[in-house]
Amino acid sequence: IQAIVENTRDSIWSVDRELRLVAHNQAFLDSVRDFGLEPIQLGEKVLAALPEAVREHWVELYGRALAGESFRTVERFRQRHRDLDLEFSLSPISVDGDVVGAAVFAREVTERQRAEDALRASESLKDAVLQTALDCVITIVANGKCVEFNLAAERTFGWSRSEALGQEMGE
Repeated sequence: IQAIVENTRDSIWSVDRELRLVAHNQAFLDSVRDFGLEPIQLGEKVLAALPEAVREHWVELYGRALAGESFRTVERFRQRHRDLDLEFSLSPISVDGDVVGAAVFAREVTERQRAEDALRASESLKDAVLQTALDCVITIVANGKCVEFNLAAERTFGWSRSEALGQEMGE
């Protein structure tokens, strides 16, 4: 397991209930250095390495994991004149049913976030075009079910979009 943890590009670390660093991999140390944070040693409080402006936010995140919640969050950071999106996965560490710490896995997801943002913008534009079109737009997939029904179609056929979606249009 140690070889896997050390050879991943993801940053991995864990803290105890007092938010002291318990374990980490090399990628974590590299990230601390790359972000210009204060170096941190095992046993030291992780919050001390963070800029004061984000400490409360991280107290919240660690608190959720220490309360037993597993979750993911994407955070945007500025590094060397560019924005980076990092996904953090936090999970409680339990021993005999008691939460004794939190494990954190972090990875860069900037390109994925940009692609998701572009897809959302494209979908929003498509929806705006379809809903404001003067012509009826009805999309039917191979099984004959309606998957798009715009405002002009509502006016023309007298069905609401919610009534038409999912219906077999051959009927």
